[in-house]
Amino acid sequence: MITFYCYYCWPVGTEIALGNFIEPYYLCTTNGYLTPLDTISELIIIDKSKLAKSNNNTHKNNIKIDIDEINVVVIGTLLTINFASISSNKSVIVRSQKYFIYNNKQCTYGVYTKNSFTCLNYYSCTNLYFSTTPSKCIEYPIEKCVSCLSTGKCIKCETYYLLDSKNTTCTLFHIDNCLISQNKICLKCDEGKLLENGLCVSPKNNCQQFDIDTNCLLCDTTRKLNIKGILCEPVDIKNNSYSQRNIISCVDGYFV
Repeated sequence: MITFYCYYCWPVGTEIALGNFIEPYYLCTTNGYLTPLDTISELIIIDKSKLAKSNNNTHKNNIKIDIDEINVVVIGTLLTINFASISSNKSVIVRSQKYFIYNNKQCTYGVYTKNSFTCLNYYSCTNLYFSTTPSKCIEYPIEKCVSCLSTGKCIKCETYYLLDSKNTTCTLFHIDNCLISQNKICLKCDEGKLLENGLCVSPKNNCQQFDIDTNCLLCDTTRKLNIKGILCEPVDIKNNSYSQRNIISCVDGYFV
């Protein structure tokens, strides 16, 4: 059995003072450790002189004492957090699984030293919310918006959605005759359409595929590439068979 030379005290309010504890003993104002306030998620109280030396851990209800750490007592609760003030002659770290509100600001953890509290990490809203005040997160008012300013204006829309010039609407990005697009550029067009500069266009001069210099790479089935490999031209009657790129064979009396 491990013996600890300290007392655990239940505060009636947030002020650490004689008479503000359920327990009658006066040690709560000087040497006692606080049980969780009913409004914070986790309370870590540090005192480098009061814990017994041991290499073991012990659990009691929702209190965990880890002697391997340097004199740290962790007291956890899952209750909703909302806490005003506290004064103590000990160094106290207050940490929340989500956040607690202190001086109208959302804080995830902070520390008390010499009866003065400092928030060490302010809470940030998730991607689905934006903060209008330091103590409130609300949903984005613009559908398909993933990042908003505190004024409510959208600055980024979901993938495949475009933001209008007034930052008030996210609209579905659409390219005519496009099957697959990414970053406002079409990657694959409907059958019978050509991909040109990220858009889908109708074939030009019987060409089905262009290079970046708009030279034809592939003609439709009624044409073949000319000798320079740039334009599509009608098939000569002397050709026996041909592909969309080249003549394959000639009629009798001619050769490729």
